[in-house]
Amino acid sequence: MLNYKSYDEDFRRLGLDENEQKVVLDYFHQLGEILFNNKIVNNIKDE
Repeated sequence: MLNYKSYDEDFRRLGLDENEQKVVLDYFHQLGEILFNNKIVNNIKDE
């Protein structure tokens, strides 16, 4: 589970409301999973 509260100060500076914050964090969470999974697949192919 993502901790949205840890980014409150940054989001306040950017002027993002709560719904926008969730969209941004969910996007980066999904991107991280994609990159992590892709790295695992590439490592398996390289071996």
